[in-house]
Amino acid sequence: MLESEYVFNIIYKFYPRFLDYDDRNYKKTKQHIQLKKILNDKKKFNKDIKKYYDLIKNIFKEYAIVYKTNLSYPSYHYSILLARNQDILDDDVELMKVLGGHRFNLEIFISRLCEYYYIYTTEDVYNGNGTWHFFSYDEKKRLDSDLIEKLNITLRKEGLKRSAYNSTLLNFNRIIAIRR
Repeated sequence: MLESEYVFNIIYKFYPRFLDYDDRNYKKTKQHIQLKKILNDKKKFNKDIKKYYDLIKNIFKEYAIVYKTNLSYPSYHYSILLARNQDILDDDVELMKVLGGHRFNLEIFISRLCEYYYIYTTEDVYNGNGTWHFFSYDEKKRLDSDLIEKLNITLRKEGLKRSAYNSTLLNFNRIIAIRR
């Protein structure tokens, strides 16, 4: 089976076609019940969020890491500020001023529903007068490839596979987040 088929089968296992996430008929499906069982497992969530944070921090020792995950989200999401030894500050305008209006992050998503992860780099540009621009790149933008390789090796040791379908999964997570 192709990876894309496998990934979409996982998606449809929890999110059946032709039913909106907010539809009360979806809330009654076995897919929704199974999804909620996984997402509401606080013990596993707390254990895994810490485990992955520690693994990532061990590789990115000189970088600030924020996890942007809550219990209802289908992936663990870690954001690494790609500025060595720079605190996150307010994680907004104050930080952008210190960084000269350009911020790069490595975004890491580890699925809670299957054994996949994906990574990419984002760039946020702030011009100082309230205008923001956002860009996405592959993970090699602004980062030492040795760190990426260490991350890939570490996550593979945890039984995870790197998805070749970053953009598919990225768009899927955005759709799910928006539909909520």
